Amino acid sequence: ALISRLLYMANAGRRAHGGRSVATAEQAMAMLGIDTIRSLLFVLMERQSLSLHPQARLLEAETVASVFCGTLCLDVTRAVGGRFRATEAQICGALQNIGRMMVLYHLPGEVRNSQQLRRDKNLTNDEALHEILGQGFEEISAALAKHWELPDILRESLSAQKRKSSPRPAGTSVEWYRYTGLFARGITNILFRLPETHEKVELGNEIGYFNTTLGLDRNLTLTWIDQALHETDRILAEASFRCDVRQARILLRKTGERVSMAALPDTMNRKPRPSAENAGSEPQEAAGYLSQ
Repeated sequence: ALISRLLYMANAGRRAHGGRSVATAEQAMAMLGIDTIRSLLFVLMERQSLSLHPQARLLEAETVASVFCGTLCLDVTRAVGGRFRATEAQICGALQNIGRMMVLYHLPGEVRNSQQLRRDKNLTNDEALHEILGQGFEEISAALAKHWELPDILRESLSAQKRKSSPRPAGTSVEWYRYTGLFARGITNILFRLPETHEKVELGNEIGYFNTTLGLDRNLTLTWIDQALHETDRILAEASFRCDVRQARILLRKTGERVSMAALPDTMNRKPRPSAENAGSEPQEAAGYLSQ
């Protein structure tokens, strides 16, 4: 639905000016820009009656994680990937979570079965779904990208996997988008899925793995991660989205525990959102997302 709507919007603009039609998602993304695409994603999520879906809260939290992943790719590319397009990196990052979201949305029966299996075998949410589906979310994302015939840069990015040794420095655009997406996917999993007590060590390990590939400095990268979390909250507030970074991290970390799903803590209760014009206006709020 998203790709079809992108092509429709891009072609409507071209026809109004007598231009040639847009045939691919890549052309549409380049023409419309990331802000339009991001807004369209939120609109589509709302129109699909997400609030009535049995996995609504998880889907909202996963959307937050996707926005963060794309924002981190954008920030890293702007900082150290000067000759590569930051908006393309952002799109690659935002789609890293597509397999997980499609499973949650379109396979509610399998998700319910996985929750029972999780309780029976003391598994994490991901482990239970992997056992039922026979493959992981990254594999599903890569299969969807191929089935939907997404642009090569997206397919390469979604199919990327970590190896034992760090990759060589990214020298081409395909390599850059592949490794920034893979890096941001790993950081997203650490911040949104692993226990908070593991955060500091795992962040250091992930940055160390990619420091040569992407030219990362540890302290600067931690600053970019914190800024991306803050920017994600600003984007969500402007879109009047129902879930923020704090709520998403609490919920998704809870699904990663090896315990049966319990009632969410009081901190998951929704609080009033800041207005868009005030979001991010207080500098002191930009820090403090990461564990000390």
